[in-house]
Amino acid sequence: MSSVVTTKDASLSSFSSTSNRKKKQNSFISRLLSRIVSPLILVLFVSDVLFYETEETKLRSVAKREETRVGSHKIDNHRRHSYRHQNEYNDEVLVRDGKPEEIAEIHDATKTSDDDAGDEGGGGAEKRSSGSRSSSSSSGTRTSVGGSSFDGVNNNNEDNSMGGSISGKPMMDGERCVASIRDGYSCEKFSLTSAEIVDVFHHATRASRRGGINKCTKAQSEEDGYLDDGGNGQKMVTDGMKIETVAGEKNSPSSSDALREALKKMFDERDTSHHGESIKYQKAVVVIDGTHMSADEASRLADATQTSVVFVAYGNREKFKEQQHVSAVLVKGESETGSPALRLASVLLTRGYAVLVLSDKSAEFTANPLESEAFSFTTIGADVNALDDMMPAHVGFDIELATDITCRSNGQVIGIGDKSMGWSQYAQSVCLPMARSSFMRFNPTLAAIELCRYFGEHLDIERIGVDDRVTEQVIMPAYDNAFKAGARLKPFRHACRYNLKNSPSRGSRYAPSEDVSRGDELSGDPNAIIPSQSFDKGRPFALGDESSDDIVNKHKQCERSAWSEGSGPHPRKLRYVVPWPKNDDDMTSWPANCEGGSENLCEVVKKVAINREVLVGVSNKNIFHMLQLWIDGLQKTEITNYMIVALDEQTARWCEQHDAPYYLRSLTSITGSTDNHATSGLKFEILKEFIKIGVNVLLSDVDIVWMRDPFKNDLLYRDVDVEGMSDGWDDRTTYGFRWNPTRGRGNKLSSADELTYRMFVKNSGLFFTQATHESLQMMTVLANRMNTERSTWDQTAYNEEHTFLSDKKTPSRNSASSRIMNFACFCNSKYVFKYMRHDEKLYPEEKFHPASIHVNYHPEKPQRMLDIIKQYWKGEKGAIERWNGGEGLSSSVQCKPRPVGEIERTQGIQSSELAKHVADAHTGKWGGVAGIEWKDNGDLVTPWGKGTWGVIPDSDGKQLFMDWGPTHELTGRIEGGSAIMQSKRCPDGDLVPNVVADGL
Repeated sequence: MSSVVTTKDASLSSFSSTSNRKKKQNSFISRLLSRIVSPLILVLFVSDVLFYETEETKLRSVAKREETRVGSHKIDNHRRHSYRHQNEYNDEVLVRDGKPEEIAEIHDATKTSDDDAGDEGGGGAEKRSSGSRSSSSSSGTRTSVGGSSFDGVNNNNEDNSMGGSISGKPMMDGERCVASIRDGYSCEKFSLTSAEIVDVFHHATRASRRGGINKCTKAQSEEDGYLDDGGNGQKMVTDGMKIETVAGEKNSPSSSDALREALKKMFDERDTSHHGESIKYQKAVVVIDGTHMSADEASRLADATQTSVVFVAYGNREKFKEQQHVSAVLVKGESETGSPALRLASVLLTRGYAVLVLSDKSAEFTANPLESEAFSFTTIGADVNALDDMMPAHVGFDIELATDITCRSNGQVIGIGDKSMGWSQYAQSVCLPMARSSFMRFNPTLAAIELCRYFGEHLDIERIGVDDRVTEQVIMPAYDNAFKAGARLKPFRHACRYNLKNSPSRGSRYAPSEDVSRGDELSGDPNAIIPSQSFDKGRPFALGDESSDDIVNKHKQCERSAWSEGSGPHPRKLRYVVPWPKNDDDMTSWPANCEGGSENLCEVVKKVAINREVLVGVSNKNIFHMLQLWIDGLQKTEITNYMIVALDEQTARWCEQHDAPYYLRSLTSITGSTDNHATSGLKFEILKEFIKIGVNVLLSDVDIVWMRDPFKNDLLYRDVDVEGMSDGWDDRTTYGFRWNPTRGRGNKLSSADELTYRMFVKNSGLFFTQATHESLQMMTVLANRMNTERSTWDQTAYNEEHTFLSDKKTPSRNSASSRIMNFACFCNSKYVFKYMRHDEKLYPEEKFHPASIHVNYHPEKPQRMLDIIKQYWKGEKGAIERWNGGEGLSSSVQCKPRPVGEIERTQGIQSSELAKHVADAHTGKWGGVAGIEWKDNGDLVTPWGKGTWGVIPDSDGKQLFMDWGPTHELTGRIEGGSAIMQSKRCPDGDLVPNVVADGL
C-alpha cells in the first residue's frame, strides 16, 4: 500500500517539475519578445517608414526640378516607375506623366542587299521578340540601356500602344521671347520635343550603289543651290541671313542610347571611299513614314535610296514588328494621332542631323540622296560645327520641299475689280502654290525642330489633306491665335538636286482635302471672292471677352492671344540686330550703330521711344491737313512714342510749329514726283536706318485715324519679324482661302495639283517691323527696288518680297516671318464702310473701338477721316453714315453688285429678254456715238476701251450694266426691233439718255 503511494507521489513530483520548466521557458520567451523582438520590429517598421518618406521626398524634389525645367510636362511621382493597369484588351499604356526613362532597346540583324528576301538573319518579328531576352541569342543582340536590363518590357507587348515603358526624350529647350511696354523683354523656355523612342531595330545593310548619278546641269545647280552652304560665296545676300544649327550630341544627353548606337553603326557602315577631299556631305538621315506602307513597300523605298543611313518610323507596334528588312524605330508622342516620321525627325534634329522625310512610296532615286548636291558643302570658307565637321555651323534654310508649279511657281499678284466700290474698285490679291509634303528635308535648327515637334503631334496623317496643313504652316502667315514657327522655306525645283528620277508626287493621304465644309471659294474667276462675308474667326477675336467687366480696356478687345499647344508651334526666337540685354546688369547701349550719319536719328529716338518702339509717319509738304488729323488721333489716343520723318524743310518747320517730334531726312523718289505713291516708296530706305540702330517701328501712313494705343494695350504680338494689316475685309480675304484657277472655266477638269492658296495683299501703309536681321534684309531689298524700278508700286514690291517664295534671283524672299493683323482691329476703309457699320456686334461705336482705321480704299481721305474722328472721338452719332460703302456720299448712286465670272454673265444674258435683244443686235450707239459692241459672252467693246456687260443680279432681267472703267447701270425697253435704254453712272448719277442697240 505504501509503495503504491510512493510511486504516485513520485509521478506527481515529476509532472510538477516539468510544468515548472515550461513555465520558466514561456516566461523567458515572453521576456525575449517584449524586450528584444518587439522593439526590433518597431525599429524596422519606423526605419522603413522613414526610408519610404525620404525616398518620396527625393522623388518629389526631382519631380519639381524636372517640372521647372521642361515647363508644361507635369510629372506624377506615384506613377513614375509604374505601368498602368492592363484593360480587358490587354492594352498597356505608357506612363506619359513620368520622367522619361532610358529603356528603348536595339535589336540587330545583318543582311546584304543581295541576300534572299526570306533570309532575315534574326530580323524577324518572332525572333526579335524571343531573342531579345538573351544578349547572346543567335537571332540578334539586345542592348539594354543605362546599364540595366529591362527584359520583357517591350517585346512581349502585342498591342498597338507604346508598351509598358517610356524611353528618353531629347531634353533640348527652345525660347519664346516677347517684348512689350507692359512687361519689357521676357523669355520663357519650352521643351523642343515630345517624341519618345520606344523600340529600335537595327538591320545592318550594305547599301547597293548602282551608279548613274542624276547630276544636275550647272544652270540647275545654280538655280536650286542658292541657299546652300549657309550662304557662303554669293549664295546669300547678307551674313545676317545665316541660321545657326544646333550643337549636336551634347545637347541631347537623355535621348535613347539604343538610337545612338544604331546611328553609330549606320555611319560606320557607310562607304565613303568615293568622297572627294574638297566636298563634304552634311550628316543626314533618311526617315521613311511607314504608316501607310506595307513592310515590303517601305523596304523597297529604303532600298531605292541606296543608303545605309535610313530608318522606317512607326507608331504602331504590330507594323513595327512586321518590318524585317530595314532598320526601324517605334516612336510615340503625347497624342494618339500625328506623324511618327516627324516625331523621329524631331529627335534626330536635336542631335544635329539633317533629316530627309519620305512619305511617297513611289519615289525613285538614281543614287543616294544623302550624297547629292543638296547635302554637299565645301570645306573652303564653310564654318563647321565644333562637335562634328560633317555638321555645318550655319545653314540658309530650315525646311526644303517641292511646291506645285501654279501661281508661276513662286507667287503671283491677282487683281480683282469690285464694281460696287466705284473709283476704288481695283484691289490686289496674292496667289501662292501648294506645298508637296511627301518629300521634306529639315536642317538641324531650332525652328525646324519645333516645326517637326508640332507636326509630329498634330499632323494627322490618317486624314486626307496633309498638304493643306503643311502649306498653311510653312507658306501662309500667322494670324490671331494661329501661331507659326517662322521656319524659312526653300522650295526646290529640279529632281536631280536629290538624285530623284522624278519630282515628288502626292500620296493619297497627302493630297489636298476637297472638303466643301471648309467654305473655300474654288471658282476659277478671280472675282468670285468679292461677295465673301465670313467673319466667324476675326469678329470673336476682336470682341475679346464679352463677359468681362473690364470696361477700361474694352473687355480686352483686340488683345493678343496667349500661345497654347493647339494654336500652333512656338514662334522662333527673333534675331535682333542689337540684342536685348540678358539681365539688368547687362549695360548694352541702345540705340547702337549711331556713328556714320545716324547721330540725329539716334538723338530723336532716345527721347521718343518706349521699350525700343516708335510709331513713325512719313510726310512731305503736300499733306499737312491729313498730317494734322493723324496727329489729332494720336494725341486723343495718348500715343506718345510717335515721330514724323520729314522729307523736306517745309515739313520740318511745320513739325516745329506744332511741337511734333520729327527727324529730317530729305529724300526724293526715282521719278522726282512728290505724290502719295512716290512718297510711300521712300519708306523702306528710312526703315533701314531705324532697324540698323535697333528701333522697332510701327510704320503708319498719315491717312490713318488712331483710336487705341497698340503698344500699351498689347495689340501687337511681337512674335514675328513683320506683322501688318491686310486689304482683306473678312476671314477668307484676310487670312487666306483655297482657289482653283481652272475650276468653272469651260469643260476643263480640275485636279488637286491645281489648287492654290490666295489672300488679299498686306497693306504697305501699316506694319510693325522689328529690328531683326531678316527685317533689315527685306527693307534693304525693297529700298533698292524703289530706287531702281520706276514703275513698281511699293505695295506690290512689299508683298512680293514678304510673301512670294524665294529663288536664285530673290534668295531673301519670305525669310522675314510674317503675321496678319486682325481686320476688325486694324481696319481698312472698305471693311468699315461696307461691313463693320452694319454689324450689330461691332457698331455703333460704344460697342467696339478698333485700334485704327486706314482710309486706303476711298478717294475722299481727309473728309472721311474727319467724320471718323467726329463719331469715335467727339461722340457725333452716325457721322460716318453719310458715306457710301464705295465711292461717294450715300445720297449718290451706289453701284449694284455684278455677276461673278463669264459663266454667270452668260447665264444672266440668256435669262433676260432685254439682254438677249441687245446681244442679238450686237452693235449700237452710246449717246449718238457709234462703235459699241455687245458680245453674247458678256464682253464689251467701246471707243473708249474694253470691258464687260450683262444683267444686274436680282433685277428680274430689267437692269443691265456696262463697265469699261466708268461704271454704268441701264434700264430700257424693246421698241421696233431696237433696245432703247437710259444709263446712269454710279456713283455720281450722271445720265446718258440715249443708248441704242439697233445692229447699225
